[in-house]
Amino acid sequence: MDETWRVDLAISVTYDKIVKAWFIEHCRKIINIHNGPLPSYRGVNPINWALKNGEPTHGVTIHEITQGIDDGPIISAVSFPINPRVDEVIDVYERSLNCGWKLFKETMPKLWEIAPRAQDASQARYYSQKDFSALGERSYFTREESRERLKRDSPASLAVCRRNQE
Repeated sequence: MDETWRVDLAISVTYDKIVKAWFIEHCRKIINIHNGPLPSYRGVNPINWALKNGEPTHGVTIHEITQGIDDGPIISAVSFPINPRVDEVIDVYERSLNCGWKLFKETMPKLWEIAPRAQDASQARYYSQKDFSALGERSYFTREESRERLKRDSPASLAVCRRNQE
């Protein structure tokens, strides 16, 4: 492979994998549109966690990708109110898409002029896929879907399925 190739700009949107260091090194600039306010909601399922944690606001962050997980300097961000008593994950997800698209359109024309700001690591919270089971009824797009899927996929029901297959 030719090691001299370069990318001027790479953009990650809802990519749930860690970008490899060798790829980052070949990018002049690589950014991520993260469906959560950083540094508060690093990692996966930031909308689900914000609702589970009873947050009154949520947001979208555009940040530089580094070798860490969602810890790169912030380029731009937007926040909006949410109501954990009423909002479902799908509601906040749709707002995040709309606000994220608006933020993206406002940020891109001046991307190369913006001086990214470092995240305050003392405010960081990180959620991994290992934490997924703790989301409970906030696991999926709606509480109803979460209850149904969790009931269907519970360890007890999986054990019954395994016994029935034997």
